[in-house]
Amino acid sequence: MSSGSPNNVGVTKPREEKTTGPSIPPLAEELEKLLAEALQKADSYRSQLLYLQADLENLHKKMKRDMDQIVKLANERIILKILDLGDDLERTLEASEKHPENANVIGGVKMILKNLDDTIRAEGVEPIEAVGKKFSPDMHEAVSFINGEDSDDNTVTKELRKGYTMHGKVIRTSMVEVSRPQAR
Repeated sequence: MSSGSPNNVGVTKPREEKTTGPSIPPLAEELEKLLAEALQKADSYRSQLLYLQADLENLHKKMKRDMDQIVKLANERIILKILDLGDDLERTLEASEKHPENANVIGGVKMILKNLDDTIRAEGVEPIEAVGKKFSPDMHEAVSFINGEDSDDNTVTKELRKGYTMHGKVIRTSMVEVSRPQAR
């Protein structure tokens, strides 16, 4: 047999691979499109997360303000009850001072009133100065009026019940007597 025989049995020719040239670019475009969509979703989720975090922080701040307000209101209610007890003790003191044999009671009541005053001041409660001051409906409750020449018009001449502020807010007005201009 000659070497140029057409019959090449057992010899395999390498296959020529067909390149899928047109199919690779659409795959890359599709991947880029999917990547862009995923990045857009991730950005959207991140933005939502930031808004939710801000909402949560605002909610925490609001809840803290609300709780502080509730505590202030509760404290104010308790303080008002304590002030009423203080009024009772002051009336007890006035009545006891008329009887000198009550010296021990008077001393005890004075100590209690001092402790009460120190306690409420520590909580931000201050008495309202009334006598000699101009009448202010925000701080005073006029329960009687006098016509007088000795005092200026609308001046508090007598305090019938002490008023108080708590952290600068009036929690109980002073019950007062107020001077009026004398009728001519």
